[in-house]
Amino acid sequence: MAKYVICYDVRDDGRRERVATLLKDYGRRVQYSVFVADFGDEDDGTLAAEMRARLARQIREEDRAHVFVLCRGCVGRTVTMGSAEDPVDEEFYVV
Repeated sequence: MAKYVICYDVRDDGRRERVATLLKDYGRRVQYSVFVADFGDEDDGTLAAEMRARLARQIREEDRAHVFVLCRGCVGRTVTMGSAEDPVDEEFYVV
């Protein structure tokens, strides 16, 4: 499983909202412009690639976006401070 940390600085308000909305499809917001997404082993990279492609369509030259991939070892060494919580995806069932 890989964990992705996505952070962005988008100048246009409308585009910034579209970026946040699309990232909510993949992960959880941990700060105003920072999301964390967990993609399981069964994902095989397709969801992560889809997320990056959708994000790339929104980002313009004047914007900034970073997608950091954390391996299992790095995730285990992640430190949160203050009131920060490690985001945990809720279990859900598709009926």
